[in-house]
Amino acid sequence: MSNTANSGRMGVAVVALLALAIAGCQPAEKPSEMTRLTGKESIPVRDDWRQFALSHYAGELLVELTTSNDIRFLEPVMVSATRDVKTGAIELIVFGEVDQTNIRGNRLRNPYAVAWRQTGSGWQVIDRDVQAGRTAPPPPKPFEPAPVIKPATAPATMPTP
Repeated sequence: MSNTANSGRMGVAVVALLALAIAGCQPAEKPSEMTRLTGKESIPVRDDWRQFALSHYAGELLVELTTSNDIRFLEPVMVSATRDVKTGAIELIVFGEVDQTNIRGNRLRNPYAVAWRQTGSGWQVIDRDVQAGRTAPPPPKPFEPAPVIKPATAPATMPTP
C-alpha cells in the first residue's frame, strides 16, 4: 500500500473521529420536568392504542362505580401514553369525568383515570381510580319539540275601513 493511500485512510479516520467527538460534545437535551420526577417520558398515542383505550375504559370504571345505576361518562376523554426511560415499558392512560348519583341521591361529577401497561400479549390494567366528586350540574332537560303551528282554516281578510 502506498503512503498516499494510507494518508487518505488516516484522513478519513481523523475526520470520522472528530465528527464523533463533536457530536458527543453536544449538550444533551434536558429531560422534561415530568421525566425528571416520574422517570417516564410522554410519547405519541398510536391510533390502535387510542381505539383500545376508548373501547375499554368505561368497562374498567364500572367495576369501581357499583353504587349507582345512573352513570354518564362525559366527553372529551383524554388519552396519553408514556414510556419508562429505564425499562422501556409503555403505559396508556385515560382521563376524564363521570357523572353519577350517589346513594343519598346527590348528583356528583367524579374525575377518573384508568392506566394499562403494554405486555407481550396486549394491555394489562395497572390502575383504575375514581376520585371524590363535586356537585354536578343538573343533567340536560329532555328535548321538547316546538309547538306545531297549524295553517289557517279560513282565508285571510282585509279589515274594512
